[in-house]
Amino acid sequence: MCKNVFMTALLEHRQNHGVTRTWLAGQLGVSRTSLWRYELGKSKPPRSLLFHAAHLLRLPPDELYDE
Repeated sequence: MCKNVFMTALLEHRQNHGVTRTWLAGQLGVSRTSLWRYELGKSKPPRSLLFHAAHLLRLPPDELYDE
């Protein structure tokens, strides 16, 4: 299941790495609006997107996903 802290973790890590929402959304193949909705917890991202986001932000996958 997706951690409740995913939204906060993704936003914080993205900002800490100096990564824009536009860049990360492009790398993930989603719209900026979709990424924004994931960060705010309005939508649940697919598992594959969580792993890809973790890789791009150089995080262990369990920072964003917990089975």
